[in-house]
Amino acid sequence: MEKIISLIIATFMTCTGYVGSYEKPKLDDNEMRVTIVNETEDSVLGFDMDYVIDNQYTGGIGCMVAGTAMNKGEEIDLDLMLDKYDLESKENFDFAMNLNLYLEDDTTAPVESFAQWNAQAQGEYEFVVSGSQAEGCELTVNDADFDCTITPWAKLGDNEMRVTFVNETDDAVSGFGIEYTIDGVRAGSSGGMVGDGPMSKGEEFDLDLELHNDGLESRESFPFGMGVKVYLEDGTEAYVQSFAQWDAELQGEYEFVVSGSQAEGYKLTVNDADFDCTITPVVG
Repeated sequence: MEKIISLIIATFMTCTGYVGSYEKPKLDDNEMRVTIVNETEDSVLGFDMDYVIDNQYTGGIGCMVAGTAMNKGEEIDLDLMLDKYDLESKENFDFAMNLNLYLEDDTTAPVESFAQWNAQAQGEYEFVVSGSQAEGCELTVNDADFDCTITPWAKLGDNEMRVTFVNETDDAVSGFGIEYTIDGVRAGSSGGMVGDGPMSKGEEFDLDLELHNDGLESRESFPFGMGVKVYLEDGTEAYVQSFAQWDAELQGEYEFVVSGSQAEGYKLTVNDADFDCTITPVVG
């Protein structure tokens, strides 16, 4: 049995993983296990996972093997500690995740799918990652009876909409985040960063928002507003001093350009002259 190094994640959670043949440790009452089986064509050292619980709690964990790359068929267990999420009174809860590969050349690559299922404490769930970084990695379940919805990133779910940012800034930008309102009421936030190095000029970044506000499904459109912040490579963040508002639709896709610099100020514009969006400067 070869034990895998535990990684401490930004959310101060840890996970334990193993490869080879072994007896898996018993889960505590407040844990659940996600097992990833490697069937990729790449030199993979491990996996990490970003997850959402009940569309509210978020976190991330990951593990890498201690030595050489994983063989095909080898697996890693990601054991999640759930005690911080106040789930003791629930028989089950909504769980969603996306995965990244840790590659032997010290880079990461996304598995471009989003998995969602009804999870339980002490539940054990197994997935297979196949394909390659060059051709795209595929996420599948390893049990036909496991009721899990896997949605490719390119396809938006019924309750989703996509906001795309095109980076045209003069700074070393790692990603973007938003705080958004629906019907004039603050409704949530979202954001992310690229896996390696700053974004190039002209590079795009998608934020796919899962919206479960009551009644949106029955409406043709709804007022949506957002403020934007820029994640910089030095670990800091800076706000775009603008607020964008438009009539949005579920499964709608909306593209913006962020230009300028932190020193001179960032500018937010739309990338389509036919997109009816009001962008208002924010002072202070």
